[in-house]
Amino acid sequence: PIAAMTPTVEAYRHYVEAELDAASDPVGARRHVDAALAAARSVGSTLVEGVALVTSASLAVTEDPRAARAAFRRTIGHWSDRPEHNRQWTTLRNHAVALTGCGELRTAARILGAADAHAPPAYGTEAHRLAGVRSDLLAGLGADLDAELRASGAASTLDEIVELCLSGD
Repeated sequence: PIAAMTPTVEAYRHYVEAELDAASDPVGARRHVDAALAAARSVGSTLVEGVALVTSASLAVTEDPRAARAAFRRTIGHWSDRPEHNRQWTTLRNHAVALTGCGELRTAARILGAADAHAPPAYGTEAHRLAGVRSDLLAGLGADLDAELRASGAASTLDEIVELCLSGD
């Protein structure tokens, strides 16, 4: 029963609601993700906190791309302390969306090059969003520079890409 939910289950429920509402009701999604973060943090549920942080940062892309960049940096730092590589790659790909919105095309291209080479493929809404970002990168950088930066990313390790994102270079 609902009354018997633990804080972790409650946090995960709010996270799922935020994901479901993100496209159609971003204000409602923000309320849910904030509730998810509060519940997860109240009991030290770092997994649920981390996935909610990704959603929170992704919502910030449409609210304020510069704030999203900072939120993604915090989220990347969160996953850096844990052996959650697939979740880190998801975070990094979504960070590339925010960076593209801020005009930081070179870093976004390197991230996507690394993710394409090393991460499980994106699917669903994320894959659709990334296709748009890839088109923006190609248009903004030109084919040669885009290919060069993606190759540089592909030759990078996860730790190198994380450092790139955290350093802001």
